[in-house]
This record gives sequence, structure tokens and C-alpha cells, in this order.
Amino acid sequence: MTTWGEGKKAIIGGLANIEMTSGVSEQHKGFVTVRATGEYAGEPVILLGQLTPDEMRAHALAYLEAAEAAESDAAVFAEMTEGLRLDPGAVGAFVAALRARRAGQA
Repeated sequence: MTTWGEGKKAIIGGLANIEMTSGVSEQHKGFVTVRATGEYAGEPVILLGQLTPDEMRAHALAYLEAAEAAESDAAVFAEMTEGLRLDPGAVGAFVAALRARRAGQA
């Protein structure tokens, strides 16, 4: 377990699945229940939470952006190390700089 953010604890384990289910509150407001399942130290874990539809849309967009960035980073890394035969350490630093630049544009 490591500290992440302002005193928050991060547990690194295996993420098996993320499920989303729509719901309606007694006040007739829509919400999305999010259920993440996985394992930590060989034990199953479940994390539950609720988001508003707008919050869920923001998360969904962030997931899509991260997936695109991961594929782009992998393609750049492969082309620079395999195609141009550049040093993997230098290419790794370059890709990390790209990530930092992307994060600065958000």
C-alpha cells in the first residue's frame, strides 16, 4: 500500500472488472452505481460507489482518452526503438515527457 494524493492510500492489485448500473433515486434523480472487482494479496476485493450521469460521462471520456494515449505511446515507443533503433531508456524518457505535456494541456 502506498500514499497517493492528500493522505489517500493506493492499493495495487489485480483489477478484474468494472461494472456500471443505472439507477433512479427516490427524488427521481438518475445515478450510476460503479462496481470494481479485483484482488489484493490473493483476496477478492470490491469497491462500490455512485456517480451522477455527468460525472460518469466525464469518467467515460477520461477512460477513452487514456486508452488512446496508451496505444499512441506504445506505437511511438515501438517505432523509435524497433524502427529507428534508439535507446529504450531515452525513448522511455521521451514518452514520459509526452505524457507530462498531455497532462499539462488538460
